[in-house]
Amino acid sequence: MVDKNTDFFKIVDNFEKTAKVASIQIIQSDLGFTPKVTIAIPTYKRADLLKETIDSAINQVGYDNYDIIVVDNDPERNCETEKLLQSYNNKRISYYKNTENIGMAGNWNRLFELAKGEYVVMLHDDDLIMTNFLNVLSTVLHKNIDVLLSNLQIFDARSSNNELILSKRKYKSFYRYNYLDFYFNNHSGPPTGTCFKKSFFLKLKGFSHLEYPTLDLHFFLKATFYGKVYKLMSPSLVLYRILVNESQNLKTLEGFVCNNFKYRLLYSNNVNSFVLKKILFSITCSITMFDIVHLSAYYNVDLKYLNEKLHINRSFNLFSYNIILIFYRLFYFYPKRVLGFYF
Repeated sequence: MVDKNTDFFKIVDNFEKTAKVASIQIIQSDLGFTPKVTIAIPTYKRADLLKETIDSAINQVGYDNYDIIVVDNDPERNCETEKLLQSYNNKRISYYKNTENIGMAGNWNRLFELAKGEYVVMLHDDDLIMTNFLNVLSTVLHKNIDVLLSNLQIFDARSSNNELILSKRKYKSFYRYNYLDFYFNNHSGPPTGTCFKKSFFLKLKGFSHLEYPTLDLHFFLKATFYGKVYKLMSPSLVLYRILVNESQNLKTLEGFVCNNFKYRLLYSNNVNSFVLKKILFSITCSITMFDIVHLSAYYNVDLKYLNEKLHINRSFNLFSYNIILIFYRLFYFYPKRVLGFYF
């Protein structure tokens, strides 16, 4: 359990766990210069969608000081992904294959170890970037930014026509985050389309596999403590594809709730006032119960499991659940279609 002695911001070497696993370079880029930006794509057995992702990275206009790396976490040689990469004849592309599957965190970290650019744009292997993405990005890279989040435009690949789901909320065009911004909600979303200063990422020692499934949120929270984290709210230049995959697994979604509760506890556990501590803890429980209610609108949530996992007082839990359920039904007449973006 998280308590006041928890050193949440401690920097731990997350590269060490996979340091002995080699990555074989199968295709080498040939630009003749060191790029300022590397578009880094982690992949695992998703050749059909990966092609769309690579094509969106290749077809950038108005900016050419970049390269592309694909790091394949499938050690099998001559697989569909390798055949796909071999079909390209593009000097920007480098392709690496890990000799062992090193997990999500390990593969994400390997991107930054292999990237040549001063900045690294992480792009999921089923997502797309607009043709002017790097051109817009280049207008702010001169600023002192350690992490730059992108505003995502969501499309649901589970529907027959890849339906776009547009956000109706209005934001400032450029906003700097601090740790408190993440108390009520995960504003970062998935790290796809996020631009990292490579030296800063290496300083923080990468993503932690111990924080799955919120390893990205965990990193962003630490990043707000050690550096400058901004979000480019407008325009939406990254297309985030919703698929039926591990992120929609019930245990994974319950993991989001549990980890977010843990991160919020840091606020209440690190204040000296007994009264303020109790108030913050109550707010934390209430917000977490709203998360659970929201989740239960889509899935058969194991409330007993979450109660035991989170150690929330049972009577408070049941009371909060029913009160928040009424609130939820009043203001949300039907469940939101994009579950993952609430947490």
